[in-house]
Amino acid sequence: MDFNSLTVASIKASPVAQTLQRDAIGRPSTPDWTNRTKRLLGDARVAAADGTVLRATSTDLIRSVSKDANKHRGLVNSLLRRRCGETTGLQSKLRFQIHALQDEISALSQSRDKAQKALDATTGPLHLAEHRFSVRCQKPDGEKLYDNVEKALQTELITLKRRCELLSSTVQQADEQLRQLIAQQAVMQEDLSDKSAALAVDASCLRTTSPNNPTATPMYSALI
Repeated sequence: MDFNSLTVASIKASPVAQTLQRDAIGRPSTPDWTNRTKRLLGDARVAAADGTVLRATSTDLIRSVSKDANKHRGLVNSLLRRRCGETTGLQSKLRFQIHALQDEISALSQSRDKAQKALDATTGPLHLAEHRFSVRCQKPDGEKLYDNVEKALQTELITLKRRCELLSSTVQQADEQLRQLIAQQAVMQEDLSDKSAALAVDASCLRTTSPNNPTATPMYSALI
């Protein structure tokens, strides 16, 4: 038996030999190779189709995100402009009221000073009336008469005491009212400062169109 020829024949008849068959121009043409290529081509087509769908979905998503972003940005800007307008209006009211309080403080201070001067001016006559009355009380018992002089002294003393009490009360009330007005003015000044800071923040947000590209909004840029 020719083992060499047997071996060659066996190899040609084996499945391995069949997988190595080639077509007329020498390319592999076995079923496994063809099927593998077909699978690769099919997978490529599926991947390409998936890519097309993904691109379309991505485009729609980008448009939707951009549309939503513009919508929300427009809403935020509208609300910011409204808030800036409201804050500016409150600022104007606060400034007006602060000036009105200052006018009232000035007027009340002048009135208080006049009352104090009147009180100071009344103190001397009151001391004189008290001294005269005490002196008249030193008369002998037999000479102590409730005459017209006594009546006039008592009337003068009562009148001056009452006037001093009223003027002193007026000065005290004015001092208390001035303290309240000044405290209220300080609170309103602080509120005005807070409003100005809040307006600066809101206007800064309004004038910024992107983190890297701020654009001033003419309406409120002068307030910053």
